[in-house]
Amino acid sequence: MLRDNLLENDFDNAVAINAGLSIFNGNLQLFVNKTGNLGASSLSKQETGETNSDDKISTAVLNSDSFIANNEIEQVDFIKIDVEGHEVEVIEGCNPPPAPLIGAEMVRK
Repeated sequence: MLRDNLLENDFDNAVAINAGLSIFNGNLQLFVNKTGNLGASSLSKQETGETNSDDKISTAVLNSDSFIANNEIEQVDFIKIDVEGHEVEVIEGCNPPPAPLIGAEMVRK
């Protein structure tokens, strides 16, 4: 969906990467929100009843160090995190934090 939106709107300063950020490199289950809000899907199972064990797909994840190295990023000024319950794992994967500023929407568990 993101890749299609970038193409449709002629954005050339952003790249869609088919992976998530976490504390390690590997794979996790993405719990897909089936209420019509795909943006509420999460790498952490939510207790809202909006997902169930049948609504998941395997997803590649990287820690921030690997993501920055793999994409040859020289400087990070700001990181915005909105990952529906997986915030702690993303922040713990930023060791040391690659940006002086991190903004995060936190989901209370």
